Amino acid sequence: MVKEGLPEKKEHARKGPKLSLIQIHFQPRLLIQQHLFLLNSWLIPLNTFRHDYVSNRNKLHLMFKKLRTVIYHVTDINAAKEWYTKATGIKPYFDEAFYVGFDVNGFELGLDPDNKNFTKGNNSISYWAVDDVSMASSKLVSIGGTLIQPKTNVGGTIEVSIVEDPFGNCIGLIEGA
Repeated sequence: MVKEGLPEKKEHARKGPKLSLIQIHFQPRLLIQQHLFLLNSWLIPLNTFRHDYVSNRNKLHLMFKKLRTVIYHVTDINAAKEWYTKATGIKPYFDEAFYVGFDVNGFELGLDPDNKNFTKGNNSISYWAVDDVSMASSKLVSIGGTLIQPKTNVGGTIEVSIVEDPFGNCIGLIEGA
């Protein structure tokens, strides 16, 4: 019997016996199906919006968010730990024989003594932001680094310098970017 003005109550077509609320709660498959239904009904508009937003941006920009970790391979982890502690003014937050990690303003500077697949060289350079390239490169040289590229203007107010640490890693320094 249908009351006037109210829609007719429909039973869900489900096989098997009726389940209590407790039984439904502890049936993961049913719970997952219910959540997928809810997610699917909400994700369509969100995905459409995200697609419109993403399609207008450079795909490479979306892939690389920010510099997160730089790992320098070293031959003497204890000497490297001491050198980078002097260079950064920060003590490592993780200090083991197989890896030493420094937290440099939310970025990871790691030291790894495993050199099996690496050779010395400057095949890639990560640049650390500094307030004064001349001062920073002078400090690194004063504690045993080697100046590879002196302060160089690369456009506008952006200055860069490269210093090699005593373990063969090139450290880029950048100001004004």
